[in-house]
Amino acid sequence: MGVYAYLRVSTEKQDLGAQKEAIMNWALKNNLTIDEFFEDEAVSGAKSPFKRPGFKKLWEKLRPGDTLIVFELSRLGRSLRDIVFLTDELRKRGVRLVSIKENLDPSNEMQYTIMIGVLGLLAEIERQLIRERTKAGIERAKKEGKRIGRPPKIDTEKLLMLLRKGLRPKEIADILGVSVRTVYSAIQRLKKAGLVERQEKWLVRIG
Repeated sequence: MGVYAYLRVSTEKQDLGAQKEAIMNWALKNNLTIDEFFEDEAVSGAKSPFKRPGFKKLWEKLRPGDTLIVFELSRLGRSLRDIVFLTDELRKRGVRLVSIKENLDPSNEMQYTIMIGVLGLLAEIERQLIRERTKAGIERAKKEGKRIGRPPKIDTEKLLMLLRKGLRPKEIADILGVSVRTVYSAIQRLKKAGLVERQEKWLVRIG
């Protein structure tokens, strides 16, 4: 089980030193050794996490039982939607998340369970809204005589979230652990349903 830290600053005028020092001090107090630091320097939080080189390497490294430490949750993403999505994915992977500024610490079991539970609830609300809008879009497409085809092999809600972030099919396939062909097939079904369209990036019409 590994212990990893993620650092990010948005501009070249900022440096990673303060975050790194805070994380190292926290680890020392909790008798933990950081196995590896992953860094994104001068990378905006508005940029999709999976398009940041440091975070992408981290995501590929994480395994169940690992611990991820950040100075604050905003280092993961600038928007609440990104943070909720990532914390929920980490929970599903079995990765323990530590955020020093928010005092999110697995060793404080009750507080950790409450905070992760709230973030998980927000993620479920987002998924439910997408399910409802997807269902409505498919029903509308059927009434218009559009052929939808068989259900996709991948999670439609996650696919829509990742398309909204501007990720390419190859990147989505790597994240979801499916073939690029499967991703393209799922996208084609969404296009036929009128739920997405291709511009400079995929425009998700729901959510």
